[in-house]
Order: sequence, then structure tokens, then C-alpha cells
Amino acid sequence: MNDLLKFIVFTIIVVIAFPSIILAIIGAITIYFGMIQTIFDTSQTGAFIIGGIILILMLLSFLLRKK
Repeated sequence: MNDLLKFIVFTIIVVIAFPSIILAIIGAITIYFGMIQTIFDTSQTGAFIIGGIILILMLLSFLLRKK
């Protein structure tokens, strides 16, 4: 059961982290080239990425404390 929980958490992290990293890279490139519209779009994805990272850290700290 504990292994299943670890697998679920790992899957969630992979599903959230990988697209977030890709979006962050794309966002950084588009901002670098100075596209005003994409800067506006990536500011929202940036907030989503930060929220996702905070959520992952909260989950991990909760699981580590439970051990």
C-alpha cells in the first residue's frame, strides 16, 4: 500500500513537473525574444508553475513527516 502511494505521488510529480519545465523553457525563450503577447500568457503559466511546485513541496514534506 505504501509503495502504491509512493508511485501515485511520483506519477503526479512527473505529470506536473515535466510540462511545467517545458512551459518555463518556452516562456523564457519567448520573453527573451520580446513577444509582448506571450509574456502576458507565460505570466499566468509562471503562476501555475510556482503553485505546482509549492503543492509538490507540501505533499513531499507531508509524506516525509508521516514516516
